This record gives sequence, structure tokens and C-alpha cells, in this order.
Amino acid sequence: MILFRLLAVLLLFNFQSVYSQESRKFSAAQLKEDLILVNQALQEAHPGLFRYLDKASYEQTLRSIQESIKDSLTEKEFYVRLFPLISKIRCGHTKLLPSNYQEGKFLYPTEQAFPLQLYFENDKAYVVEDYGGSNRIKPGTAITHINGVSIAEIRKQLIPAITVDGWVETSINTTLNKHFNSLYAGFIGTSARYKLHYKEGKKGKNTYLEGISSSRIIAAQQAAVLPFELQWKDDVAVLVIRSFMAERAVFDFEKFADSVFVQLKEKSTKNLVIDLRNNEGGIEDWGGYLYSYLTDSGFRYYDRIEVARKDSFSFEQHAWLPPFYKQARAMILEKEGKFYWPLQAYLKEKPAQPNRFKGTVYLLLNGGSFSVSSEFAAMVKYHKRAIILGEESGGDGYVNNSGVFAILTLPASKLQLGIPLGSFYMNTKPVGGRGVLPDFIVQPTIQDLLKKKDPVMHHTIGIIAAMK
Repeated sequence: MILFRLLAVLLLFNFQSVYSQESRKFSAAQLKEDLILVNQALQEAHPGLFRYLDKASYEQTLRSIQESIKDSLTEKEFYVRLFPLISKIRCGHTKLLPSNYQEGKFLYPTEQAFPLQLYFENDKAYVVEDYGGSNRIKPGTAITHINGVSIAEIRKQLIPAITVDGWVETSINTTLNKHFNSLYAGFIGTSARYKLHYKEGKKGKNTYLEGISSSRIIAAQQAAVLPFELQWKDDVAVLVIRSFMAERAVFDFEKFADSVFVQLKEKSTKNLVIDLRNNEGGIEDWGGYLYSYLTDSGFRYYDRIEVARKDSFSFEQHAWLPPFYKQARAMILEKEGKFYWPLQAYLKEKPAQPNRFKGTVYLLLNGGSFSVSSEFAAMVKYHKRAIILGEESGGDGYVNNSGVFAILTLPASKLQLGIPLGSFYMNTKPVGGRGVLPDFIVQPTIQDLLKKKDPVMHHTIGIIAAMK
């Protein structure tokens, strides 16, 4: 699937403005026209718009946003007003991005960002690192309030700023752990100085920390890692797949997978751990290809791919569409009032690999396991091909909206709306909007993180040792 990072690249490449619009104001009439176009595009193009959101609630939210626009707003102010409509769709692939968004950066860059990295456990937040370098608050300290507002209330305020699949909740804290500073700046605000209330032992204390540049935070977060690699823990193979998205010329996953399973056979490996934690997805065929090494028989990976319509979109003059879109429309099939995309390799039956793995498989998931990762996990879960550990996957365990995107540029504000054009249904059973549930729930704590412990892997290796 075209994920957040690829979508962001497309947005930047095709639509990036030559100047910032953050401080420029747009009239109420202009923004209401933008809102009309958003509604038009979502209703025409989104294949799962009303899967988790009833139409009456959608229309009420739309009216509420429209009625709230009484005066001119900046792009950022309009972005904050509009986002609740997007998050209510409950589709993690539907993206609303600023006009000048750059991949991996803050939604809106600032020189006064919140300076701490936080780790969320339910409604509590703990310090991981002080990006500003003051080290006045020790790692592991529980922050209870920021600028007089409780962490529980801040989390509540930010939940509508996070897009999730269905009724999955694990992805909320996963997103906060990764993007809290950007979300706080974008949806709550920034401060030259932040007043913090925290717990030291049983005592509550206050301190002030200076806001810092968002670029400084981004620099601290960046780390180059391989998208996938095979590791060994004694005789246990650990296949770490951090992403299913990579440049084929440099990282060809299918060739990599072939080599991995050759090694497993040569070493007579009995236990394979597949680690998909924080894997946001990527190329859908790679998930199906990996599954072909785990099954004993032929299989159909996808049951169907639904699209919203066969006709052209009325908003095309304001959108980027895949280069083949006009030709592809002719291939869409209609049956009983629904529309289907037929040309996906894993809609057809695929054979099991001759070199398939016949040992015991352990699959590790968390709230960051999204899109292709959740699809693969859904097949593994349904066919009972692995023992699953960790947390509920961040992606829906049966259907997600993804594939290719229509990328709408709003005429006035220049906000970018990425609308997935296909609903990918797995050849499994519905799970009521939940993710893939683990057999063993293991949730890392702040102490695990600070001590660089991995309780999920530790639990997995423990099970393997007990079964020898």
C-alpha cells in the first residue's frame, strides 16, 4: 500500500507551495468552498467512508465545522477545524496534511516545541529524553500536567487528531509516543516556556522548560535502519521486517525472503520469530509473498477489492490521480451495485512455496503494525499458522482502505487530502473493526524502554525454551 511516507513524498513532489501559508488568512467563504470540495471528494472516492461512521453523524460533523467558520482563518486554524471530520472516518490511510508538509517533519514547524520525549502508558506519560538537554527531569519521571492541563485531558484532546483503523486503540499511544511533540504543537499550541508538574517519589513538583526548535527534535529522532534483516538468537531465527516499503533496486524483499528460507532449511531451523512491530506497511504483494512461505497449500490472500465508483470524479481538476487512472476505470467490474478492482495478483489462488517453512512460527505485533503488516497477521491468525505475541495490531484485522490514492489540493487553503481508492478485504472473516489480537498480550513499560529490555521478545524466547 502507499503509506504515509510515500503519500507525503507525492504531496511534496506534486503540490508543495513555494512559500509558507501558515500566517496567511483565508476568508470564511473561501474555506467553506474548500469544505464543500472535501465532502464532495470523500463521498465520491472513499470506498469505506461509512463503514464505521453513520451518515447522520458525518453530516452533523460537516455542519458543525461549516457553522464554526465565521471569520477568516489561517491554514493551520482551518486544518485543526477540519481534522475531526477525517478522524471520524476511522481510516488510518486517509491523510490530511499541511500544504508545505515534508516527510518526517512536524505538521507545522516551530521554534517553541515541547522539549521532552514522552512514553504513554494508558493515561500516564513518562519522560524518555529531554531533547533540550537540560536534564532537569530524570528519565522515567511521570509528567502529570503540562501548562496546568492534566496528561489525561491532553491525551483526550489529541485523540481526535489521530487517524485510526476501526475501533483499534493500541495505535493511539503508539502514535502519541512517536508524534506527541508535533501533535501538541499543531492541535494544542506552543509556548516559549512550558510549566510542568511531575512526580518525584510521592511528591509533586513544578518546573519550567524552554521550548525548542522542532528541527532539533526531528534530528534526534532520525536513525538509519535496514527495512528487513535476519537475525539469530542461538538456533532461533528472528526475521525483523521494519517496513514492507523499500526501493526494489536496493532492497528486493522477494529475493531477500527467498534467501532467508534457504538458510532456514539449510540450518534445519525449527523456530522462526517474525517481528512486525512498528511496521507501518508498504507493498501489499510482499505480505502475500511472505505468507506463501508459511502455508502448506494453495491460498487466496485477498477476497476482494472494492472501489467507490467506476465513473470519473468531479473534483479531478483539483487532484493528483495515479497515471493509469483513466485507463484503469474501464477495468472496474460492477456487480449488484458494487464496484470491484480485479487486477491484483493475490486475488487469485497462489501456490505454497516449495521451500516453505514447516516449523513453529511466532509473530510479534504492536499498535504500530499497520496496513500490510495487519493483512499478513490476519492471514496468519485465521489459519492458525503462528503464536502471536505483543499487542493488538494497529491496522484493521480484516479490511483496510489503501492501494492507490487520489490526492486532493484544496483551492484556497492548499491543504492536502489523501483519499485511498480501494478497500482490501482479506480472505478471512470480519473482526468487527478490531485489529489482530495476540495470543499473549505483552506490553512494554517505561522501565523496559529505559533499560533497553524487550519483554515481548523475552517472553517469546521463554516459550520456545519451555517447548524444547
